[in-house]
Amino acid sequence: MAINVTFTDGRYTEYDDRTWWDVTDGGVLRIGGQQGVPDVLISPSAWSTIDIAR
Repeated sequence: MAINVTFTDGRYTEYDDRTWWDVTDGGVLRIGGQQGVPDVLISPSAWSTIDIAR
């Protein structure tokens, strides 16, 4: 499932279907290339929306 992440400063980044992601209970967005293994952690204060493209 592809996603588009919009950051609080207005920038956005698109991730393709091969990207694994989730949001922790604390609001941290975790993104990675392998299921369950985050390569990037994004603070809840740094991102504003996640749009899911199906």
